[in-house]
Amino acid sequence: MCDCQQNALFKKNNLKLRNKSSILILLLQLDCRNIRFLNGPWGWWVSSNGHQITSWGGATTNSGRCACGEHGSNCALERSSCNCDANDDVWRTDEGALTDKSILPVQEVRFGDTRNMPMQMAFHSIGKLQCWGTRKNLNVSFLAKYFINK
Repeated sequence: MCDCQQNALFKKNNLKLRNKSSILILLLQLDCRNIRFLNGPWGWWVSSNGHQITSWGGATTNSGRCACGEHGSNCALERSSCNCDANDDVWRTDEGALTDKSILPVQEVRFGDTRNMPMQMAFHSIGKLQCWGTRKNLNVSFLAKYFINK
C-alpha cells in the first residue's frame, strides 16, 4: 500500500485548489510483471472522498479498465482490460491520466498479487496534480503563492 496522504494543511489546500480549478489532470503509471491488476480486482486506488476506485488512468471511473481496455488500443491479452492483467513474465505498462475532478487527488494506491517476489513485481508512479484555469469569480492566487513558496 502506498499512502499518498499529506499533512493536514497541504491536504486542505490541495482540495481548495481542486475545487477552484477548472481542469485537473493526474498522470499514473504502473510497470508490472507476473501480476494481475484490476482483474479480481487485485489493485485499486482511494479517491479524495475515501472511495475505492477500480480503474486506472485513461479509463472511465470504476470501469475496471485501464486506458488500453477503455480505448481498445491492444492490451497485452485480447480480452483483458489492462496490460498488467496478463500475469506473464514480460514487463508491461499501464498508464494514463485521471481527469475526474470530483475524486482527485489520489489518497492511497493498493496492490495485491505481488507476494512471490522477485517473480511478481509492480512499480507505480503518480505525477504531480496539474491544475489549470479558475472557475468563474474565484481567485486562487493565495494558493498559488503557497505552492510557489514551498
